[in-house]
Amino acid sequence: MYRGKIKFFDKQIGNGSIESNDPVFNGADVFFARTSIQVYSGSIYKGMAVEFDFQQRNGNFEATKVVVASR
Repeated sequence: MYRGKIKFFDKQIGNGSIESNDPVFNGADVFFARTSIQVYSGSIYKGMAVEFDFQQRNGNFEATKVVVASR
């Protein structure tokens, strides 16, 4: 399990790119189910960066435990 930030491409589809302290993962595409996103009094918008945990599964990156705090 790794930790990094996701920058959203599309809030509806749930695609984004990884911004991590580890250069190996920077810019890698990541996918997560919309149901894994919890939004608290606010909305997700394109270009928003959010901290999250991610793992590699079947050659793809999958984000888990994504939480978007109110701003």
